[in-house]
Amino acid sequence: MRTSPHAPQFYYYASKQGCESGQKAAIQIVGNHEDNFQQNFNIGVGSYRIKHCDCNHQYRRTTLVDPAHTGAVYGCLSDMPDDQSCCPDPDSGVYYDHSIPMGKGYRNSTGGTDNTGTCIAKSIMAAALERVPIMHHAMTHEDSAARAALAAFDGVDCPEPYIGWNINPSYDPIWGPMCPAYKAIQRCNVASPPADCSYDANWVAWNMPGHEWTYAGSFTDDDGVTHTWTNPTPKIVTHPFAALALIEAGLPATQIHGTYAARGSSGSNLGGAYGNSNRWDADDLDSDNPHAASTLDHANAAHDPDMWAADPTTAEQALLAEMLDLSPTCSSGNGWCSEFNHTILDVNGWPDLIVVGPWFSAWHVPTAVRTAAAARGIPIINFRAKHGVPEFGTELNTAPARLKSFSEHAQRYDALAQALGADPAVNLEVKQEFCREASAFKEATRGAAERGVRALAGLIPGQGATGPDGEIAASLAPPDRNPHLMMLEELGMPLLHLDTAQIDSKPENRTGV
Repeated sequence: MRTSPHAPQFYYYASKQGCESGQKAAIQIVGNHEDNFQQNFNIGVGSYRIKHCDCNHQYRRTTLVDPAHTGAVYGCLSDMPDDQSCCPDPDSGVYYDHSIPMGKGYRNSTGGTDNTGTCIAKSIMAAALERVPIMHHAMTHEDSAARAALAAFDGVDCPEPYIGWNINPSYDPIWGPMCPAYKAIQRCNVASPPADCSYDANWVAWNMPGHEWTYAGSFTDDDGVTHTWTNPTPKIVTHPFAALALIEAGLPATQIHGTYAARGSSGSNLGGAYGNSNRWDADDLDSDNPHAASTLDHANAAHDPDMWAADPTTAEQALLAEMLDLSPTCSSGNGWCSEFNHTILDVNGWPDLIVVGPWFSAWHVPTAVRTAAAARGIPIINFRAKHGVPEFGTELNTAPARLKSFSEHAQRYDALAQALGADPAVNLEVKQEFCREASAFKEATRGAAERGVRALAGLIPGQGATGPDGEIAASLAPPDRNPHLMMLEELGMPLLHLDTAQIDSKPENRTGV
């Protein structure tokens, strides 16, 4: 035996007898032991023998020799279910009729096919647990695209992936494999299922609790609801800035199906549009106070990216332009925009998930959209601005909740990106740089605090303009009411707190001065 690696070729050997006459034996090496063993191990996984507990070939003979034989046995045994009460009674007279090919000759003592084993291979059960969530979604949501795909199999035989030795060009690689499962569930989902349904992997999986099914991904949102999906690269609809945050966290832009709401910062003049949400432009005149007139024509001023750092960059604007715009009448206005035209999704296809929040989700994604999504089985992942509070409302006044900081929101969106399939290595350097800057900021704020420095946050100037005696409109911002200030305080900045009620009419909850 040759144990060292040699090229697959002929090798010649001679014994003492016949050597002088040139007699030699030719040995051809065609492969190595390990590859042949692994190839047949893989064939053993999912073998028909598993159903009948025949991995050791006690019923059906084999023509394999080692290492192929041992590989097939090991592969078969590795895929046997842990509970082997499904095996036939060894004293029941089970045998194999070798006149019947393709592993279909297992018979009982009377020549019948029942009681010859009901085991399901682990790999086959695992595949069924991956298919059944898709089946369940399709068969319980009449308006879903998946239901239409399965309905195409009604009344016809399941398509085969091959026609002879050639690939079937009309075979759908996604839904084709689902057809046998769909047919099995339909056949077994009757008042008196056929006996073989009890060991049909698809039917067994269908009747297992949903939490035991295998999903491509899952995520628990801020309402404590765990959402699941079956697409390994799910497409989502979300707010434009959430989309950019997810992309920054490593999610491919191709997974953002569309966005709703404005695609620029409030108050910005990105794209030559000014929403005037802050009431500050050349036409904002006060007839009783001529000094209140602004001299800035903001809409026609050049856009300054340094002034509006949160605005999408040119590259990010190009990414957004490739996504569906579900707020076509106001997305470019850089102001309040609550349009969500879900009929655009009816034409262009619905996503796998909708992501909303943490601010103004009831306005951005209204009831009509939520109802349409529910009818199609589209999960809605909710992010909330506060801990333990589902939405803005009177309950905030009676039981104020702690606002989440900017860093908490960033961590939640990063976690969602990973759940959706983002590569954690993407933009890793950006995250590490943030951590380094945060550490340096902590050192600076520690020194400032030790020197007695205290900071007061405010929006100065605010709405309006300078008065005749130099007055300005402004507002102060309580740190515990602003996620950005909360993050700065978390990093050590000594911020003054204000004695103000926790009223949530606006995210920053300002107090006027």
